[in-house]
Amino acid sequence: MVTSSAHDPREMARARRSGAGLAFLSPAFATASHPAARGLGSLRWNRMAAGAGLVVAALGGIDGRAVRRLTRRYCCAIGAIGGLA
Repeated sequence: MVTSSAHDPREMARARRSGAGLAFLSPAFATASHPAARGLGSLRWNRMAAGAGLVVAALGGIDGRAVRRLTRRYCCAIGAIGGLA
């Protein structure tokens, strides 16, 4: 499977055009691994995932509480470094 990363609608369209089977949409929320990056937040993340046209996984600031803020219909997977440890 080919995966891609996306941080905004333009990059999501690029991932779709490139034939990616899954896009990691990030950062979903504020994250210690990229302290200067502004998180998308649940509303924007869900809106972008809904219109992605491909399978989307959440990355960035993911922990047990944050993942429940994402719509299951659009969030098929998560990636987490320290939030679930």
